[in-house]
Amino acid sequence: FGTAFSMVIAEEIAERNDSCGENLTWQIVDTVKLEIVGTGDMTDYNETTDQPRPWESHKYKITQVAISDGVTTIGQRAFEGHDKLYKIELPNSIVVIDDYAFHYCESLRNIVIPADTKVIGRAAFNSCFELDTVSLPDGLQMICDGAFRWCPDLEEIYIPQSVEYIGENVFEYCGDNFTIICSEGSYADKYAQEYGYNTRYE
Repeated sequence: FGTAFSMVIAEEIAERNDSCGENLTWQIVDTVKLEIVGTGDMTDYNETTDQPRPWESHKYKITQVAISDGVTTIGQRAFEGHDKLYKIELPNSIVVIDDYAFHYCESLRNIVIPADTKVIGRAAFNSCFELDTVSLPDGLQMICDGAFRWCPDLEEIYIPQSVEYIGENVFEYCGDNFTIICSEGSYADKYAQEYGYNTRYE
């Protein structure tokens, strides 16, 4: 009884909290759309912070996320397990998409990574089973371990020449004929050769 009661209280407190970062607020629109506005970094929702996502009770209803210009990071595990989420609007101000940010977003089909993004964190899009289109910007620098692991519908991806680090198992269990599109001699080209992926030069 005590544990269940504590969880209910925690959810009620989270519901009254419209903050998701020092200068960020959130709201639910039309029961299915989560909007985040403000400036700066989003809160991380991990074991270290031990902080519940304030929109947790809406998790299984949210189909769209819209984040306003000025937000600079997507926090760790911010949208993990949002299995109805299929549409994400990210502003160019996003610099880091942090670890597990969209892990297990099973309905997500495409994602455009913003122009100013430098880092895609560990397992950020891991197990997005329907994801088939990813657009990476010129200027991206790091794609961390397992970022697109278990995305079986993803058949190809363009990796810009600016990328200087790709972690382990980033594209493991992607499409059967998964292809990396890149510049010949680039870091991505060497990575593809090391891991045995098909390549197509731009």
